[in-house]
Amino acid sequence: MIALKEGANLLGKSILEAENRPFEDFITIAYDNKLDIHHATTLSNYEGFISSVSARSMTNFVIVFEEIIGIASRYNDLKELTVIFFTDGCDTCNQKNALNKSLEFMTEMIRSNLGV
Repeated sequence: MIALKEGANLLGKSILEAENRPFEDFITIAYDNKLDIHHATTLSNYEGFISSVSARSMTNFVIVFEEIIGIASRYNDLKELTVIFFTDGCDTCNQKNALNKSLEFMTEMIRSNLGV
């Protein structure tokens, strides 16, 4: 719940807006060196998933970027994609060059899918 509130604050939106609308396409990805993907359909469902997440070791941004590309590709009518990272910022699984290439590729794919 704290993550959702912080994310809403970062976007300049009230948490009440999130509480009062359906979560049809609200996807949460917990990650370290593997992904744990959860599709929330209600706020309480999201809260249950978030409360079960615990800090683990390692950080692999490349697998997260690949999943974000997949999400953007699966939704033909995607109009908006908001990605909020809560992390220490250190990728411990990839070389900087691979990380930068992955980030550039993800950015290009999302722009292409959104028509930006």
